[in-house]
Amino acid sequence: MDDGLTNQLLDGSTYEQATVNVRRTFPLTIDQKILIAPASLALAVLFAPLLYYRRALVTELEDANSTAAALTIDAGALAFGGIISVSGAGVLLLYLRKRIQAVDLNPERARRVVRVEDLLMWVLLQGGAFIIIAVAVAAFGVAAPETL
Repeated sequence: MDDGLTNQLLDGSTYEQATVNVRRTFPLTIDQKILIAPASLALAVLFAPLLYYRRALVTELEDANSTAAALTIDAGALAFGGIISVSGAGVLLLYLRKRIQAVDLNPERARRVVRVEDLLMWVLLQGGAFIIIAVAVAAFGVAAPETL
């Protein structure tokens, strides 16, 4: 066993002990999990300019704006869903970190907090995937507007 894990089990707080004892899907610290949220949201910043530029390109190619409008709404809804879920999961992870630092948790509650962290991480990754898909569709539309 690693010396760091041994020290964490023997000298760490109840939460730190739970992070070692509970089988986790994402073996990251809560601070690393929190940093994923702003990184995903930073990727969403690319979406609006790409979508605006793609819409202008498609409008030049067609007389009717129906295809561009339909894809804009679909991609926009996908990106919006991703942004909302990433923001919500990020805020809840911040709340969990505050609770962990403020309250001395009992072992059962600490294990539950670690499981909730994993659940929030799944929501965070799902929202990030929505954002990535929407940005990829918009980027593909800019690269090849005639195919859309």
